Amino acid sequence: MVATILKVVAYPVAAAALFLLFVARYSVPPSELPLKIVIVGISLSLAYLVGLFLINSRVAQARHVVLRVVRVGVAAGLVSWPVFVGLLLTQTVVMRGGIVASMVLLFLLLLCQELVGAGVKRSSGVLLLSAPAILIVTLLQSWNGDTAVNARDLPDYVHTSLNDLKITSHVLLESADELDGGGIDVFGKDQVLMATAQGEIYLAHVGKNQIKLDSIATNPPLNRNEYLEQSPIRGAVRVTDLMVLPGERREQRVLMSHLYWNSVQQCVTLRLSEAAFDLSGRGRMLGDWVSRYESAPCIDIDVSIESGGRLGLLSDSSVLMTVGTNNFDVANDYAYDSVDPGVSYGKIVAIDLENYQVGVFSTGHRNPQGLLVDAGQVWATEHGPQGGDELNVIQSGEHYGWPENTYGTAYGRKIGYTEHSAGTHKVGRRPFFVWIPSIGVSHLIRVRGKLFDGWQGDLLVGSLGSANSLFRLRVRGGRTIFSERILTRQPVRDLVELSDGRFVVWNGRDIMQVIEPGEQLISACLGCHAFDGVPRMGPNLKGVVGRQIASADYAYSEAMLNWKGRWTKDRLDDYLRDPKGMLPGTSMDFAGVKDPRERAAIIEALARCGPNQNRC
Repeated sequence: MVATILKVVAYPVAAAALFLLFVARYSVPPSELPLKIVIVGISLSLAYLVGLFLINSRVAQARHVVLRVVRVGVAAGLVSWPVFVGLLLTQTVVMRGGIVASMVLLFLLLLCQELVGAGVKRSSGVLLLSAPAILIVTLLQSWNGDTAVNARDLPDYVHTSLNDLKITSHVLLESADELDGGGIDVFGKDQVLMATAQGEIYLAHVGKNQIKLDSIATNPPLNRNEYLEQSPIRGAVRVTDLMVLPGERREQRVLMSHLYWNSVQQCVTLRLSEAAFDLSGRGRMLGDWVSRYESAPCIDIDVSIESGGRLGLLSDSSVLMTVGTNNFDVANDYAYDSVDPGVSYGKIVAIDLENYQVGVFSTGHRNPQGLLVDAGQVWATEHGPQGGDELNVIQSGEHYGWPENTYGTAYGRKIGYTEHSAGTHKVGRRPFFVWIPSIGVSHLIRVRGKLFDGWQGDLLVGSLGSANSLFRLRVRGGRTIFSERILTRQPVRDLVELSDGRFVVWNGRDIMQVIEPGEQLISACLGCHAFDGVPRMGPNLKGVVGRQIASADYAYSEAMLNWKGRWTKDRLDDYLRDPKGMLPGTSMDFAGVKDPRERAAIIEALARCGPNQNRC
């Protein structure tokens, strides 16, 4: 009986100890361990303990080795289950390897004590045996030169042609589902109002190294609960954008564009709703949402996938709103005319903020996901079909070609989307710039601050899906000179520029990124070296700190091949100070870095580019 009681105590305590040790070791925020996973894990562990009570008298007396092995396997698996599954959410190879190694060690240690131990020792030893597993894995990872930290808490250091960037990803929310959408808008000094796809409102205070998030209680105007009860398609009803109108912070007008579920007619419209907020302090809502605009006609839920819904302030008394086709076009056998004033879809509309009269601003759009009003000029980004994402300069009263003309093609085929020729744009105004293949284009801004040298006046365009990037466009003389891709590693649903020149990017679900200038320490290395992909004139430098000397895929000099050992920080410091003096015969034609502080900074920057961190 004593042994049974000790087992009941020892196994949960061992599970808790493992859990806390792993969380501390790998810096996993509690927000990344969904409650349902923890509950399921605890339930399985408790189920095991109940079963242990029921069968303990017989199992404890059993001498069969196979039965003992099975019992240890069940114990180790169930006790470690919450830790194992929870930490797999971090999605890094290093952590998965460490977890698997620790679980294997724990199993072997439990097996050994089960076969040779007895009574109290066998039960209480679980606590002692969990520590060596953690210690061994920690030492192994330290020996490999790895700093196993949650990758999403570390900044990315991204090298671009004019500026090196530091991109810090802040995990703000535990996303309830995979619904993507929402929007952000900046007001005041470094404060951002954020709406999730589900319609939750947050006030984000963007500091130097952290983002403080305050939730504002509001009743989202989407009719989403009824929608989830009545429709199996989960992604059609969501928030598409958010805008804070200029005014007094204690009584600020806020606009929200969103899809709305008509539960009577079982169909969807795109709406513009307005509410008043007190955005001082932690923020609060001052009244209910009021609908100011609704698209027509109400369309079937099965075709509501290209919504548009982006907002742009045209003047103090007028706002523009993009209204996508929602697939309400000739491709789906609907009677559709993009210039018909009785049909809202495929247009950009202008809404008067005083009397809420609506007029058509432009026509012939497919799915406009970005909208910028800058110095009287209106820019819009738009999804093409298969290929042909567009950047357009919008003129009032003009037609932009959809669905007759696009530089994209029909999905899965190399033919035109309609009966017109593929890859032509003979009808309507041609786009200002086109991305082929598509980048999943989203919102755009113009860089106004001076924080980033050489970027002032350029356009920053976001992308969704596999692109996960920003694109910097230099526009001069009425044309795009170039487009530079800047990898963010997160989808870019929305972005704003703060008063100090930093950029804030929202991924549409749970992560807000802050982009600021990074240390331009190893840019000089890029002339001869790469940090990912194929080598250049010199070997790849990704993961060089702790790596075996002359072990990358590169044609090394004879001197380097004969140099044994690993690239420690001290050895790198000696080599960078005087490459040819340190290693006569090296092919590195470089005089060296004489300033010890600069060498130390370079080495630390190289150390951040670990083999499993993807931080370069």
